[in-house]
Amino acid sequence: MNFIKNIFAPVVKLLRPIVYVPLLNVLVFFYHYIPDLGAVIIILTILIRLLFVRSFHKSLKQQKIMQSLQPKINEIKAKYKDDKQKEMQAMMELYKENEVSPFSSCSSLLFQLPVLVALSTLFSRASSDAILHDLYSFIPHISHINPIAFGLVDLSAKNNYILVGIAAILQYAQARLTLPKQKSTDPMQNSMQTSMLYFFPVMLFVSILSLPAGLALYIIITTLFSVAQQYYIIRKDAQESL
Repeated sequence: MNFIKNIFAPVVKLLRPIVYVPLLNVLVFFYHYIPDLGAVIIILTILIRLLFVRSFHKSLKQQKIMQSLQPKINEIKAKYKDDKQKEMQAMMELYKENEVSPFSSCSSLLFQLPVLVALSTLFSRASSDAILHDLYSFIPHISHINPIAFGLVDLSAKNNYILVGIAAILQYAQARLTLPKQKSTDPMQNSMQTSMLYFFPVMLFVSILSLPAGLALYIIITTLFSVAQQYYIIRKDAQESL
């Protein structure tokens, strides 16, 4: 456990002034007017999603294009199954023609990781007065943050099986919506898709169970936002194709 902390310590230190402190100040600002940490986390999550809405929208569009290209990708893999170099060249030409990147889905994850690290630190200190020392001078100062959300859930507590379970189920639902309907002819790619569908939600459950429940609430709201975006894109494209 100490080994993991030592690895992430420099990252947390780097993110502190550029991610953690701004998020803390936004949270305290809203908490001053809406003294419920659960409601404030929901507002904060929506603001974060709106801040990166264009980036996430682009990433989702790219994922949808990748799904539509799956039959052609399968054809290329079958045609050049004995020549990996030609297969790679044909794949790159296909991506270039359709202006799509195979790594597009990673961009949204890169945006989320610093926020997740910062929020995890923030929620773990929610009940501590020490966080109030990092407030900007123009932010209303408060004496204490009550970690109890909606009068029911302690968002600074760990091992909240209900919230973490909901977060994992929503991740599974989002993966079902994201993965292509047609299976690939590549067994390795099919294996990766199966891992994304089943392994990632389980890994999410295990990894955030020992973290503050506030992080699970954030993941629930941000996943719902992502699903709504995906549904909007799918519906919009369906209307445009009529």
